[in-house]
Amino acid sequence: MRVALGPVSGLWERLSGWQQDQVEAAAKAEVKRLAGMLMQPAAAPRLLADRLSDRLEESGGDALVESPYAWLIRRGLVQRQACSDGRCDDGIRLDTGGDCLSCASVIADRRAVRARIRAEAAAQLAGAGTAELQAALEQRLRRHIVVEADRAQVRHDRAAVVAEERRAAVARRREREEVAVRGRQSAPCTGCGLPEAAGLCPPCSYARRTDLLVREAVDLVVAVRADLDDPEQIAELTAHCEADTRALIAEECRRRGGDEAWMA
Repeated sequence: MRVALGPVSGLWERLSGWQQDQVEAAAKAEVKRLAGMLMQPAAAPRLLADRLSDRLEESGGDALVESPYAWLIRRGLVQRQACSDGRCDDGIRLDTGGDCLSCASVIADRRAVRARIRAEAAAQLAGAGTAELQAALEQRLRRHIVVEADRAQVRHDRAAVVAEERRAAVARRREREEVAVRGRQSAPCTGCGLPEAAGLCPPCSYARRTDLLVREAVDLVVAVRADLDDPEQIAELTAHCEADTRALIAEECRRRGGDEAWMA
């Protein structure tokens, strides 16, 4: 904070204790935000200090700042985007320190529009004096600005409608998903018909898992012991091994006082 607020130390001394706390919190938040934009986050305090120096120079020095707290909160610490690029601050790229290309593009577009309107006015008012031509140019520029503002408002309104439609579509999709989830949760068990079992109750699920494990175990035994070229031997050994395995499971469940499903 000593680095970031160094250029405005004169204003800092004129703040009350509460105001100093607020300015310090705002400065810390801005330093953190700037650090997220930079390849070297440690440079963020110096970047904020440079901004404050520039803004103070614009104001003519700290002696001409009548309300230090308001100036710091509303002007000194605040990023001023000259274009739509979030990395722009007074036409300077925060991440590179170079000129903002978006601002340059905006300025070039404005100059091109002004040159076109000037050429149209000169062609339509051939022979007119300088004052008359300048007045016509300013009037047409004001008209152009109004038209562009209306178009921008229309685009903004359309974008707002599209955004609202997207939000509504997302809300409808989430509602359908919630209904589907509730439907799956309320579905009866396909094995025993138990209601509100999400399609399969735990006992039936364990029973199916037991069946799967038994088949895997039997397949392993048959693959090791049977002549795989003898279908009759494979079938006989499969039936015998499965019966023995299930009998072993049943005996273990009986001995432990449970049932086959819960011993899966």
